[in-house]
Amino acid sequence: MTNTKEDKTMHMLTEITAETDAHKLYIDLMGCRWKETGIVDEWIRTGAVADETAADRFFSELLEITGKEAYLAFRDLLKAHLRFFAADQKRLSKLTRQRGGNASANSARMSHAHLVTALIEIRRAAKVWSWTRAQAARTVAAA
Repeated sequence: MTNTKEDKTMHMLTEITAETDAHKLYIDLMGCRWKETGIVDEWIRTGAVADETAADRFFSELLEITGKEAYLAFRDLLKAHLRFFAADQKRLSKLTRQRGGNASANSARMSHAHLVTALIEIRRAAKVWSWTRAQAARTVAAA
């Protein structure tokens, strides 16, 4: 799934398959290409981790999550990405611990750890954002 904003293509979360390449997915999510940005790049750029208003803009406007079903689909994709990278981190750790080591696996493991941390930040913020929106909806319904 991609979203075009300001002449840039933003790579969103995509389905994880058996053929998914961890390095390519890392590049897509981090936005490491010219004229392209990734969901993590936008997350950092908007400052949504520290600002509730920016988080609301990030989820509702940039990601266009409008309802419960859209949020649940986003949440499931995010969990799939976290599971994928957790398995990849284990694979890279095994390569790093082999006799003689593996410098490229160690480098990938360290850079992917940064991505996993950002995805966890997004997941936590999404939980708070979803809870806040549900609470507001309950308040409106009660009034």
